[in-house]
Amino acid sequence: MSAAPAAGEAVLSAVVRVLAADPCGFRFAAGQECLGELDSRTDGRGSAGAFITVHPADGAQFQRLAAELDRATAGLPGPVLPADRPYRAGSRVHYRYGSFAPPAEPGDDGGYRPVPRGPRGPGGERGEDARGRSYRTPGRGRLPFGASGAEAVTAAGATAGATAGAGTATGSGSGTAAARRRRGGPLLAGRYAVTAAVRQCAQGGVFLGREASGGAEVVVKQARAHPAAGRAGADARDALRHEAALLARLAGQGVAPRAVELIEQEGSVFLVQERIAGQPLDGWVAARLRRDDGPGVDWAEAGPVAHGLLDLVERVHAQRLVLRGLSPGNVMVRPDGALRLVGLGLAVEAGRPAGPAGTPGYRAPEHGPGRLAPARSRVADPAVDLYALGGLLFLLATGHDPLLPEDLPRARPVAERLGRWLALAARTGGTARRLAPVVLGLRAEQPRQRWGTARVRATLCEDSSGGTDATRPGGNPGTAFRSDAAGPSAVPPRPRLGGPRPRPAPAPPAVRPSPSDTTGVSGA
Repeated sequence: MSAAPAAGEAVLSAVVRVLAADPCGFRFAAGQECLGELDSRTDGRGSAGAFITVHPADGAQFQRLAAELDRATAGLPGPVLPADRPYRAGSRVHYRYGSFAPPAEPGDDGGYRPVPRGPRGPGGERGEDARGRSYRTPGRGRLPFGASGAEAVTAAGATAGATAGAGTATGSGSGTAAARRRRGGPLLAGRYAVTAAVRQCAQGGVFLGREASGGAEVVVKQARAHPAAGRAGADARDALRHEAALLARLAGQGVAPRAVELIEQEGSVFLVQERIAGQPLDGWVAARLRRDDGPGVDWAEAGPVAHGLLDLVERVHAQRLVLRGLSPGNVMVRPDGALRLVGLGLAVEAGRPAGPAGTPGYRAPEHGPGRLAPARSRVADPAVDLYALGGLLFLLATGHDPLLPEDLPRARPVAERLGRWLALAARTGGTARRLAPVVLGLRAEQPRQRWGTARVRATLCEDSSGGTDATRPGGNPGTAFRSDAAGPSAVPPRPRLGGPRPRPAPAPPAVRPSPSDTTGVSGA
């Protein structure tokens, strides 16, 4: 059973009345917040959107309860469950053959896998309870309500992937499966052939495709009704409309993909946008790390990217926008070296209320979880993007995300810890020597102490022209750099007499693996 967060109580009441008359076991999400998490973008697809799960005792009760629950919840809002099959178009009732309890069975790879209690195959084997982009009947199982369920899903434009594994809704005139294959995939609005699914979740999905007429490659984003609905009634569809408006606002700036079309079809919203060739920044960095274990990317390649990242942030801020979600996955490096931002859904007007957002290691501390300030008092400040920019430059300099383990028993200043890490990298890495003062200036804990883009640009340009040594102290907080016969080293602030001695920095974590993605949709 699915339910929009605002309708959770009504759906639960209706289900309880039915089950009181025809009892069986059931479970449900404990509260509106928990239901919102099930509908969230990051929740696993196996449980995405499933508010209540009912366990009928046998096939006869299954048939009775499906019909009664559908009648009892008719008209109540809720999302389609991607991995399950709806009882009918628009129904809150979904079903599947599934595993509800141990034991699991060993698979061919030696690991244990969940198996459903449905019919067995010809050799007595059970099919695996795999939950993917669309409903799958395991083994020799049959559809208890015939084939109409799949037709209902397509007509509702909801499961986005039930046809040809492509992950998008089709128009009513899409024709047979063979015709869809000849066109290269299901058609969206009769104009865009969807060729592959990048990912899906309760809120929707991201897909690759091309224009049916001209063949231009596009990225298609889908937002379904009801998931992520807030108290004001806004849901994932409103967020996607917001992103489309941002792309239109940034058009012609050389910052983000071009928005091609916004389509509203059968309850879902689809954003068709230009596909950016290239790979995400983290994958680009990983592909350029030296095999001799030298830190970071060579300055000949890192320098233009550092300037390009600064350009992106300046152009966005010139539009009075704050990205809030700047991270390596949101920056695409094109084959010609140009940079583009993708996945702008978190961006908002500067000064507007904004809750916690961002990627660990790149999220500004004032917008992180656990802060005492109430969420409603937080506003979108360009300083959060400056903090994230410092993290991206740190990635170029060291090949690592700027993630630090908890510092116990006494927390040292972050600038001191990052400074030590950068000093180690600067012994053999020219990029770390050049970027260290900028990184430390951008990563200041207090927003008002962070370097502005003008100072960052001046420092980068000075070093590129050879006019100064970018590793000399330049007002960067917490750590000064010096160069001697033993190589650059970090000089932390002198401790007070009797105070604890500075401890060595922890070993940097391994660089995060990232495939050479050429889809142009990372972070979308």
